Amino acid sequence: MFRPKVLAAVLNEANESSTSVETGGNNRGSSSGDSFTLLLNREGALLAASAPQNSATPNSMANQQPRVVSAIVSTVWALASQNIAALEADPLYVLIVDCEQARIAITSVGHGGLLLCMYCSTRGNPASQLPPLGMLKVKLDALKQHLDEPLSQIATTVA
Repeated sequence: MFRPKVLAAVLNEANESSTSVETGGNNRGSSSGDSFTLLLNREGALLAASAPQNSATPNSMANQQPRVVSAIVSTVWALASQNIAALEADPLYVLIVDCEQARIAITSVGHGGLLLCMYCSTRGNPASQLPPLGMLKVKLDALKQHLDEPLSQIATTVA
């Protein structure tokens, strides 16, 4: 049985643990300005999102940013998948985008019917650090493995 509250809790746990970075010793870095985990369909419709309550962005912007990111992420995933298919290469498994102020990791879940995205940005707090790319990929893989089977049961009805 699918439980939306459990899904939100799992996304939130992954989000919280991906927003802080070890900066040496036992000190923890401050959390990123904007960080959230998204579950969306291939058309960019946001199905579930988890963002920290203490986000540095204003409330009106915090409500819109995951929707905007999900629309962009679905388009980027579709274009990258088409380009890889045109090259007759293996299908796209994970896409990591590293920008100056943000890192985004995307993968498909639920037998390819849905997309899972982890987004971390320093936009709200320039002094914060982005998580290392490897840590972001490991967290995304662990979350994918955890959600793949339950979401595969509903992916055909959502997608």
